[in-house]
Formats: sequence, C-alpha cells, structure tokens
Amino acid sequence: MGTELEARGLSLDRCIWSAVALLSEEGCRLVQQVHEDYFVAGANVATTDSYQVSEETFVQRQGDGDRARARKEAIAAAKRSVELAVAARETCRAACHQPMWVAGSVSSYGGCDGKGGEFVSNYGSDATMETLIEFHRARVRPLMEAGADYIAFESVPSGLEAKALRRLIETDGVVCTVAFTCAWATSDLNAAIAQSVR
Repeated sequence: MGTELEARGLSLDRCIWSAVALLSEEGCRLVQQVHEDYFVAGANVATTDSYQVSEETFVQRQGDGDRARARKEAIAAAKRSVELAVAARETCRAACHQPMWVAGSVSSYGGCDGKGGEFVSNYGSDATMETLIEFHRARVRPLMEAGADYIAFESVPSGLEAKALRRLIETDGVVCTVAFTCAWATSDLNAAIAQSVR
C-alpha cells in the first residue's frame, strides 16, 4: 500500500509510514481508490493500510508522550483502514465477480519502531511472551471489530514472536495468515520460527 500511495503523491510519515493517509479526508479517498483499483484489476484481498498503526507509533509521531491520545488515535486509524477497504469492496461488488476479502495488516513488534525492526529479531528484554501477545491483541481487536475478514501478520522475524502469535491465535480464535522475515536471520532463529509453527 505504501509504495502505491507514494507513487500517487502521498508523502509518507517516518513513524506511521503510509497510515498517515488515514488522518485526512484526501488521504482516505486515496486509500479507498487504491483498494478499488486493485479489486478491479482482479485482486481477491485488500490489505488494510494499518501495517504501522499502533499506540507506540502514534506516541512517536506525536512526540508528547500522551499514550491515552495515541491509543485513541491508533484505534480510530485501524478501524478507518478496514472501513475504507470494506467500502472499496462494496463499490466494486457489481463490477467484480471474484471473491473479495479484507485482511487487517499487522506488522511485527519490531515493525513499529520506525527503524526497520521487522527485519531483525533482537527486541531486547522488554519483549516477553506476554508483552508480545498484548501488543498484537491491542492491534488485532480494532481491525476485527471494524469488519476485517482475517488478520495478515506481516514481517515476523522472531521465534519468540511466532510463539506469541500462535498463543494469541489459539486463545483468541484469530483467523489469520503469518508471513515471516528470515533473510537476515541466523539458522537458530529460522529453526525457532519453524518449530514455533508446528
């Protein structure tokens, strides 16, 4: 989504990347138009513009440490990202005859650091199993409440995070896909990821 929005003139934000589009009417129209164009071209899935939407990224963007406001804005942006994809699907329903789903995009824990952390797995001692589960639960909930058909967990580089996602999926009944980032990982990490999904 980010690459296409940028190609259409959107200036990306360092902290929330392409989700900056969700903060303006013009940006929202652009996001919905991209989804519509993809459906018309034959896409089966609209992936929401929520990859870097989290309380943490909104705190970084605001710079004032107001976590309550950041949480409220992140939840609203996540829901808006689903609403735009759903609206695009409804607009295209008459012209498009393929099955069409909405996938709520969720980056890895490291994907919300604004520094490319989704490509490494060393989150430090702050990232416990419980921390990771709650981080993802807080991001999944508004996407599902807004009507996403399933969640697309993207760019997961960590064995611990893979295990946390598995527990979240099992306890909360999350329907999802999970994509891993393994290119820069050690063989130990790749083995941990493979083991965690068995």
